[in-house]
Amino acid sequence: GRTWLVTGDGSHQLTLNELAVMGRYDVTPVIFVLNNGLYGVEDVISERGHGYDDLAPVRYHLLPEALGCKGWLSLRVCTVAELDAALDAIDAHDGAAYVEVLIPGEESQPLPGEVIDRGYKVQTPVVG
Repeated sequence: GRTWLVTGDGSHQLTLNELAVMGRYDVTPVIFVLNNGLYGVEDVISERGHGYDDLAPVRYHLLPEALGCKGWLSLRVCTVAELDAALDAIDAHDGAAYVEVLIPGEESQPLPGEVIDRGYKVQTPVVG
């Protein structure tokens, strides 16, 4: 079967160079990059509001070609209808597929800010 990967944009920035390896060795995964423009796990495990949690505006769907991946289906989707069309295109495509899914930041954090802040304060040791 095909290997499917669903990853966030923050995590993917740590490993995106592996696309070049996949292209070099003709690996044919299906990759979905959920792009909300922020390193969201940091909101949960660290203090909120640091500028380094905001990611550079990478156009991920262009990476496979830029990294030498030949014959990859590479798409960028913004709506559920576009995602449905992308899934149909993947089914019809024999090679690798790479789909950037744009997600508004305000829709990507499942926990309210006050819950995250409370959890951070509980986990932070008091010094003094």
